[in-house]
Amino acid sequence: MSVNNGIYIHIPFCKSKCSYCAFVSGNHPEDIKRMYFDSLVREIRERDVFFEEANTLYIGGGTPSFVEKEYIERIVFEIKDRYDATNISEFTIEMNPESVNADLIEFYKDIGANRFSVGVQSFDNRVLKLLNRPHRRREAERVLSLFSDNDNLSIDLIWGVNGFSQDISFIDDYPIKHLSCYLLTLEENSALFREKYKEKKDIFLEKEYYKILEEIYKRGFERYEVSNFACEGFESKHNLSYWNLDSQYIGYGVSAASYNLKKRMQNTDDISIYIKHIHESSQLEDVTDIRRGLERIMLCLRTRAGLYVDNNIKMHLKKERMIEFILDGSLEFNDNVLKCTDKGYLIMNYIIAEITV
Repeated sequence: MSVNNGIYIHIPFCKSKCSYCAFVSGNHPEDIKRMYFDSLVREIRERDVFFEEANTLYIGGGTPSFVEKEYIERIVFEIKDRYDATNISEFTIEMNPESVNADLIEFYKDIGANRFSVGVQSFDNRVLKLLNRPHRRREAERVLSLFSDNDNLSIDLIWGVNGFSQDISFIDDYPIKHLSCYLLTLEENSALFREKYKEKKDIFLEKEYYKILEEIYKRGFERYEVSNFACEGFESKHNLSYWNLDSQYIGYGVSAASYNLKKRMQNTDDISIYIKHIHESSQLEDVTDIRRGLERIMLCLRTRAGLYVDNNIKMHLKKERMIEFILDGSLEFNDNVLKCTDKGYLIMNYIIAEITV
C-alpha cells in the first residue's frame, strides 16, 4: 500500500439519529452548529501538525450534506490555508439522499471534491424505516441519478437486517464505482441495542453473505478490504491509509482520530467539551513496538494485500492455530503473505484473536 497523508474532518450533524448509529452525531440547534464550526476552525489553525503536504481529504460524519454549504466551504478554505493541498488526489465528501440536490453536488465539485459517498444503506423502504433513515428509496434514486460515469461515486449498504436480505441489483442502473457493505452490528449506544433488537441468526447471515458476494463479484467489483469493494482503480485512497501503519492522518472535530507513526490521538466524543476545550480534550496513546506488531496483523489482514510474515511478525503469531485456519480455508499463505479468504473475512475478528499471541 502506498504511503498517504490524510486529513479527516468530522461533521457531527444529522437530520435524525439512525437506530444502529453509535457515532457522535445527531440533530443540534443552530447555535451549537455555529459554535462547533468556530471551534473546528480554531483547531485547524492552532493545532500542531506532523505533515505539511496532504494527499487526501475526507469530510464525513454525521451528514456533511445536512449543514449549510457555507460551513463546508469555510472548513475547506482553512485546510487549504493550513496545508499544502497541491497534491490532494482524492477529496471525499459524505452525503445522505434527503439533503442533496444537483446544485449542492456542483458546489462540492467547485470547492474541489472529486469523490462522493452516498449513504443509501438499502432500497427497501421497510429496512430504511427500521433503521430510522431519514430518506426513502425514491430519494436515493433521485440522487444517484444526478451522477454520471465521469464521477467517482461510492455508496454505503447495510446487510444482515433480521427478516430481510440486501438486494444490490439496483446498482446496475447507476454509475457506482465503489461499495461499502457493512454488517449490521449492535453498538452499545445505539437505539437498536437499547430496544434489544433480535439479530439475524448465523446460518441466515452466512447465506446472505455469500449471495451478496456473488452479486458483487459478477458486476466486476473487487474486494480490497473486509467491507469495501471497488471497480479497478477506484479504491478509497484515504481509507487505505487507516490500514497502513506507514501512513499518517490527522482528524479534526469531535471524536476524530489521528496517527503520526508514533502515537495515536483522539479528540473527545463530547461536543460541548470539544467546543469549550479543543486542545485539552484529546487522548494520547503510544504505539510501542509490540503494539505495532499486533496492529500490523489486525490491519493488514483486513486488506487484499494481506500480511507479510517476517521474523518480527512471527513472534506475535500462534503457528499451529494459524495452520488450522489455513487448512479449513479461512486463511491462505503464499510467498510469506497471509490473507483472509472470503470465508475468513466473515469471522475475521475471531481469527485475529485466535492466532495472535
